[in-house]
Amino acid sequence: MPENRTDNRALEIYTLGDFQVIKNGECISETTGSYYKLWKLFKYLITHRENSQNLEVILGTLWPDHNYKNPKHTFQNLVYRLRKILNDGLNEDFILFSAGSYKFNFNSDKYFLDTEDLTTSARQANEYSSTDPAQSLRLYEKVLSLYQGPYLPNLVYEDWLSLNRDHYHKIFLDSVLNMIFILDQKEDYSKIEKVCDTALDFESYEENLHYYYIKTLLQQDKQEKARSHFKKVVSLFDRELGIEPSSRLSSLFESTKSIQEIDPGGRIIHDQDITLDEYLFQIEKEGVFFCDPETFGKIYRLEKLKQQRSGQDNILWSVTFVPHNKDQTSEQDLTTEIDIFQKTLKKNLRQNDVVTRWGENKILVLLSGIVFREVEKVIQRIENNHRIYSGNLFELVNEYRPL
Repeated sequence: MPENRTDNRALEIYTLGDFQVIKNGECISETTGSYYKLWKLFKYLITHRENSQNLEVILGTLWPDHNYKNPKHTFQNLVYRLRKILNDGLNEDFILFSAGSYKFNFNSDKYFLDTEDLTTSARQANEYSSTDPAQSLRLYEKVLSLYQGPYLPNLVYEDWLSLNRDHYHKIFLDSVLNMIFILDQKEDYSKIEKVCDTALDFESYEENLHYYYIKTLLQQDKQEKARSHFKKVVSLFDRELGIEPSSRLSSLFESTKSIQEIDPGGRIIHDQDITLDEYLFQIEKEGVFFCDPETFGKIYRLEKLKQQRSGQDNILWSVTFVPHNKDQTSEQDLTTEIDIFQKTLKKNLRQNDVVTRWGENKILVLLSGIVFREVEKVIQRIENNHRIYSGNLFELVNEYRPL
């Protein structure tokens, strides 16, 4: 637990990277045995703390497969035990009941919640970014110290918190990139290196982070470290995602091989001379374009504008991986399934198609120059090829529409 994260509030709630509830300096959040359901209910209430929830909705969301003989009694017993643990000795009611619904008392001044502090600090940092960069940096540093990992990581397959998990991760990642931008203006490259080192522990698939990390290493004349990191990225992307780094990152790596100038004849100087046309041809033959979500969004916007002028058909296709049996599938199973699917896309899509991984269990594909009636055939062909190598642990839920 990072230091100086509270201002002496009696109840401290940590949800990022781990789950802990500390009351008057003592950890009370034992989640084993009979306490598991109790703290799962608490996690649900703090996740939805601004909205009241009735017991039918809560029970149906948290334990949909349980058939309680007396659900009201069961739920009231859980709430009673949870209140006793939280409230005793603090003279505060942290779980409120009104009109048949329950909610966490987020108006109390006796608790600290790391996600609230994270959100507030990031918002204030954004507000100060143009008027007081130094204060903005201090607040972004606070965001980095608060973010210790994914939101409630022990509840991997709970749909009711996936949006929150993505939201807090995006706040963290945006704060890191904004911080790097300010530091780059100050030419504080050693600090950028430290920020990237920290951020990459929590986000190893964000290509922008790898890009800025390699760039700042080069700016500090750390060519060997930059080269070594690029090789690690290539291996990671191939092993986990089945893709190659983008041309943007690859071209940056080329500078570690002494690409420093272009002569008047248009030839790039490095270990082996290559003409500009040959270099561009190498990029073009890479095939389907895999990219990060931010780049995908920019390409989507450009393609939509082009489509308005040319009338060319483009399709946005999303694939969501839903486990057939949540209890028998792991996070590693999901990673393996998506890895196989991306390799299938690489073999079956065209050069002008664009792919990104969107969140934990979704792939987005931009299919260019295809008529709507042909989309089903393309999807069916790719799914058939995918099933040959997959473990069939997941259902592929497809949705598609014109841009």
